[in-house]
Amino acid sequence: MQFQKTLITIAAAFAFGAASTTLFAAPITTEGVGVGKHGDIRVAVTFDNGKIQKIDILKNAENPVLAKKVFTDLKDQVAAANSVQVDIVSGATFTSKGMLDAIEDAAKKAGVTLGKADKKALKAAVKDLPKNASYDVVVIGAGGAGFSAAIEAKNAGANVVLLEKMPQVGGNSLISGAEMNVARNWVQPKLGITDDSPELHAKDTYLGGDKKGDMKVINVMTHNA
Repeated sequence: MQFQKTLITIAAAFAFGAASTTLFAAPITTEGVGVGKHGDIRVAVTFDNGKIQKIDILKNAENPVLAKKVFTDLKDQVAAANSVQVDIVSGATFTSKGMLDAIEDAAKKAGVTLGKADKKALKAAVKDLPKNASYDVVVIGAGGAGFSAAIEAKNAGANVVLLEKMPQVGGNSLISGAEMNVARNWVQPKLGITDDSPELHAKDTYLGGDKKGDMKVINVMTHNA
């Protein structure tokens, strides 16, 4: 009788262990939060055996144009690498960092340790550039102004290169709402705006640039716009 009880106890222990293993191995979804450019970024990440299976963006207040690649390409890279140590999206630094922090937060809550950066993979992703190159005109920024300058220079016979840090071209022209970015323009009186000035324009520009602009340069722009 004692031998039978022992067998039953061992069988029960094995059964409990198997059930526990199955429970532990089941996919788990946790939420994480990071701070983006314009507010919190909240994500839901599904893990299975310590690997990222899916990342859903639940909440964000980022610019939909500038942040698009963050929530598509960068998100997919994180899932594929099972790591937040990946190259961020140029021009969307704060949004990238906010999403990566949110994913890392979700991983901590799930008890998952994400992988380290794959240096070989990062090197492989970098495209080869010529060591030496010579141009008559180098245009920095492929927005509306940059494109216009590059095209005019090319039409004039110059050897031109146009450089852009963002994953897509367009610059601020992509998010332009067709505003007249100058104080006392012909649109303002029609809207009843009579108290604008180059000084107020300069202040708005300074604040809009996260207080990182040079006020002397900004005033040149606002007084001559």
